[in-house]
Amino acid sequence: MKSSKGYVFLEVVLGIALLGLVVVTALPLLNYSYRGYERIISRVEMTYIGEKLSEELRSDNIYFKSLLENFKDVEEVEYFELEEEDLQKYGCKIINMGDNEYLWELKIIVYSKNSEEKIPNVELEINIPK
Repeated sequence: MKSSKGYVFLEVVLGIALLGLVVVTALPLLNYSYRGYERIISRVEMTYIGEKLSEELRSDNIYFKSLLENFKDVEEVEYFELEEEDLQKYGCKIINMGDNEYLWELKIIVYSKNSEEKIPNVELEINIPK
């Protein structure tokens, strides 16, 4: 009768080594995928904020009408009327692009306040009748 204790130990060590190789290659891929999804979610939220603001500017709300009238005096306005959660993560600028007597030509820029995430700004150009 032969002893096979050394072979069992060797098989366990090789199994753990192979499992380690699989984990070492899989974890960075999963981490990169997760970070990609976070960027996509941030980009979608930024697009939503920009679209929401453009629709609000087109509405007949008195506040937004007075905001549009401010563009006679200034070229750029920082917009702070976002929800509290969005205000912590994103910033929003409204820029007057042109001087037309019939239209407001505006650019809405939504940017991320988190400098670690390299998310490009969302820029929307809209025209609103005066």
